[in-house]
Amino acid sequence: MGRRMRLVAASSLGLGFGFGVALVPAVAQQEKAPQGEMEVTGPVTNLSGTCPSLQFTIATQQVTTDANTEFDDGTCDAIVNGLAVEVEGMVGSDGVLAAEEVDLKVD
Repeated sequence: MGRRMRLVAASSLGLGFGFGVALVPAVAQQEKAPQGEMEVTGPVTNLSGTCPSLQFTIATQQVTTDANTEFDDGTCDAIVNGLAVEVEGMVGSDGVLAAEEVDLKVD
């Protein structure tokens, strides 16, 4: 079975002269994420697709959703660039995280 991995990216907006700044901890780069269970937390970037089939990135991890993905504290339609989310799922041989659950971190 694959390894379990957790990747966290923090976001801080409104610093300096009104520019948003994303603070991402140092992460060892790899060509593909290890296969297996994974949990990532951070702001959504590079959002594309239409519900329920979305594609986005958290830090360096590509994520996809589908009709089987559960959304907590919101719906698929609420996903936008910059929204903080926590995603749990399985990383396939292509290195993409197939989201089983997406928890929207709304204030």
